[in-house]
Amino acid sequence: MKRLLLPLALYATLLTPLLASAQDGGLGAVAPFVNDETVAVVRVDLKKIDLPTIVKSVTSTVPKELVPGEALKDVETKGEGIRKALVENGVSEAFAVFGPVDLRRPDDSFFIVLPVIQGKSPQSVIDAISEIAGSPPPDALPIVNHAILLGPPHRLEGLKEIKSAPRPDLAKALAASKGSTIQIAAALHDDMRRVLAETLDNLPKELGGGSGEDFAGGLQWLAIGIDAPPKLSVTLTVQAKDAKSALQVRTTLSAAMNLVASSEEATANFPPLKTLLPLLVPEAKGDKLVLTLTQDNGKAKKIMDELIKPAVISARGAAARMQSTNNLKQIMLAMHNYHDTYRHFPAAYGMKKDGTKLLSWRVYLLPFLEQDALYREFHLDEPWDSDHNKKLIARMPKVFASPSLPEELMKKGMASYVAPVGEKTIWEGDKGLFLANITDGTSNTIGVLEADAEHAVLWTKPDDLKIDWKDLKKGLELWKSGTGSAFIAAFCDGSVRNISDKVDPATLKRLLQMNDGEPVGDF
Repeated sequence: MKRLLLPLALYATLLTPLLASAQDGGLGAVAPFVNDETVAVVRVDLKKIDLPTIVKSVTSTVPKELVPGEALKDVETKGEGIRKALVENGVSEAFAVFGPVDLRRPDDSFFIVLPVIQGKSPQSVIDAISEIAGSPPPDALPIVNHAILLGPPHRLEGLKEIKSAPRPDLAKALAASKGSTIQIAAALHDDMRRVLAETLDNLPKELGGGSGEDFAGGLQWLAIGIDAPPKLSVTLTVQAKDAKSALQVRTTLSAAMNLVASSEEATANFPPLKTLLPLLVPEAKGDKLVLTLTQDNGKAKKIMDELIKPAVISARGAAARMQSTNNLKQIMLAMHNYHDTYRHFPAAYGMKKDGTKLLSWRVYLLPFLEQDALYREFHLDEPWDSDHNKKLIARMPKVFASPSLPEELMKKGMASYVAPVGEKTIWEGDKGLFLANITDGTSNTIGVLEADAEHAVLWTKPDDLKIDWKDLKKGLELWKSGTGSAFIAAFCDGSVRNISDKVDPATLKRLLQMNDGEPVGDF
């Protein structure tokens, strides 16, 4: 069963982000599987779905950070192969039937129906799909009323004796989106309507007032019609009992959206809410509420842009933070390889006998960062700003620049990764440190930090981050995430960790010092 569902799941992955017809305005082939407990029906017109075009549209409009390339390729190849096999073998539409949700077994709330037209064999459909999927058909796959059923085995067993019941509300909802590639129809059954009325009781003034019973009784059904790219459009229709009920429902929905949009907590967690919610309020048209989102009216594009924007920022931020972490790992690995060769870490800088500072520790690491050719071009007995050495500043290896560093600073040879300089840190003067000197333990001692743009330094210059013991986080690059902000630190054991900006200053001081003898604790 799972082997057969896997390729179908690939096909479904593209339908779900799109917001995932009845024949002659009714329930058609799915009618035998609908009863009083059915909450929603989704119909997909398999003849209209054009997966290659959809994939092309997605990859051209959605930033690459958010495009699961391999998954989309599977959808385009295996998914399109399955779609063609279904249509060629007599399955032109697919249905998903939803019932009440059981939180203990949420998968039981729906099943899939693949109706097979008369004159075609359901078993030939199963065999064709199995051939594309590369696995034999499951023995337990039921065929009921000339339709193939997919779902959890225990759920499917009960469908063999399902007792259908007329659902004119769902039929009308499907008819309302007739002609759409994807149709979604939903309606409250009597028990749900009663529970909703009792739960709402009297609506608060903030939601427009009125009784919960009137609100629940006024809702008849909901229909959503979706046409996939290249011309994405979504039309939502809510049928109310009458025009008065339609206005009440709209007032309540609008008030609820305004409450959410004005919530600082909600908009802080998801900033686009303030822009999105006003676009999602339907218009009252007689006894119906209608919302149309198309490329022509600009709403579909605006909503997509607002949804994509924070996701792109998050994806790019996560990728940049990962790149910065990898840079620090390479630097610490180079430091350990340097130690293996010279029996000590590099000094903070080289120094001539007359006290003239020469070059930064970053230069001495070059041979251990696959930059031996560049290293050989330096005049190691000259300071960083000699006429010759200054010419090499612009050739800074990328490993020394964080993705957060502005490009103009990167081109000038400014480095993001700095040595924390101060009393009892591992960077003191022109003498390299032995691992044995780190008596607090290498896993408890910070070796290299990431500086913010303001505190970036010329990579060849003997210049780093002088620790301000009264403000230990001064000069550090803080990365924001859903849980707060953190800075990235590389430890002397080679590990790289994110440290919350809320870290106790006493703990951070102990992490910066290599031999204070104080216990570190949690951080």
